[in-house]
Amino acid sequence: PIYARSADDYARLWADAVNRHKQQKIIWRIGLPTQGGDLFDRRELAMATLPRQGEVLGRILRAQYDAVRAVLPDDVRLVANVGDFDEAYALRLRDAGFTGVYHICRLGEGVDTGASVETRVRTLDAVKAAGLELYYCVEPIGPEHTDEQLADEMLRPRQYPVGVMAVMKRTAVPGTPLAPRGEISAARLAQICAAATLAMRPKRAMCVHEPDELCLMAGANQLYAECGANPRDTEAETSKGRGFSVEDARAMLRKAEWS
Repeated sequence: PIYARSADDYARLWADAVNRHKQQKIIWRIGLPTQGGDLFDRRELAMATLPRQGEVLGRILRAQYDAVRAVLPDDVRLVANVGDFDEAYALRLRDAGFTGVYHICRLGEGVDTGASVETRVRTLDAVKAAGLELYYCVEPIGPEHTDEQLADEMLRPRQYPVGVMAVMKRTAVPGTPLAPRGEISAARLAQICAAATLAMRPKRAMCVHEPDELCLMAGANQLYAECGANPRDTEAETSKGRGFSVEDARAMLRKAEWS
C-alpha cells in the first residue's frame, strides 16, 4: 500500500519489527526497501517539485528512524549519510537525534562527478557549525590519483571535528565508465591507509572499506558490515554478494589481533 494512505500501519509494522529484534546485535539500516518498492507512486513523485519529493521521502525515513531510536540506548551514535545541505538542515539533523554525518569531498569531484568541491565544502562547514561529528573518507582511490591529490583529501578534514577517518579504493565494476582505469593493489591501499592515519590521527577510529586485512596492519582498526544497495556490487542486496557480515568483520579483526 502507498505510505501516504497507510502511514499508521507502516509505523506499527516498523515498530513491531524493531521490538522483535531489539535484543540482537544488529545493524539497523534506515532506507527505502527495494529502492522504494510501492511505498509511493513513482510517476506522481517524479512530477513533484524537489522540496515535495524531499518531504515525502523524509516522512518515510523519519518514521523508520523514530522506530529504531525508541529502543536504542542514549549513548548509541546515529550517523546520517545524505546529499549536500546547509546549516539549517544540519541543525535539524542534530535536533532529530543524529550525532554525526558522513560527508566527503571525493577524489575527482567536479570532474568525475556532478558535484563541485565548493558545494561539498559548504556542507562540511554546515556539519561543523551545527556541532555534529564528521565521518570522512579518502575515496574512491584509483591508479590515476597522484600523491598530491591524496594528500589534499587526507589534510582537508583536519579543520573539522572528525572522530572516524577512512580510506576506500575504487572498485572497477564491469560496464561502468571508470572501470577501464582499473584498481589499486592491496599494498597501495595499505600504504595510503598508513599515511592517512598519520596525517589525520582520528580521535576514535581509522576505517578501511571494503574490509582489508593488510590495512589492519597499517593503521586501520575498524571495519564495516554492509547490507542493502551497494554501488560496488552487481547484486541488488550486497549481503548476498560482496558485502561483509558482522561476523565476517569480527573474524578479520580477530585474525589481525585487534580483538
